[in-house]
Amino acid sequence: MSPFRPKDQPTSADEDPRLRTFLRRHRPVAPPAAADLEERLMEAIATEPSPPVLRCLPQRWLWVVPTAIAAGVTLLWGSDRLWSPPPLPETEIANLETFLEGSWTGSLNPDTESAIVVSADAFLEEIP
Repeated sequence: MSPFRPKDQPTSADEDPRLRTFLRRHRPVAPPAAADLEERLMEAIATEPSPPVLRCLPQRWLWVVPTAIAAGVTLLWGSDRLWSPPPLPETEIANLETFLEGSWTGSLNPDTESAIVVSADAFLEEIP
């Protein structure tokens, strides 16, 4: 909120002649310029150590970033294929199903324990 101003008073310094007159009368005097100021300034600049130059990355190294990204993507894609097992042949799948059926039968009916042993032995004989 602005302070209360009567309507007859101006709102800015440009519109107030009394303020402008006061500022003109009490204007500070600028100091005289030194005759050798420019020489002293140039000498100070010459003796000042230069800032370190930031070296840019050579352009021959710019190929490293996209190559590293491509290599990373290739490794991720290849590792997925590396760790997945190859598909089983149909004969091995059939033998495995037979073994699982015999195992389940033996776990549900304890009297058929001999069937489990026979199917497990048959399954193990086929493994090289």
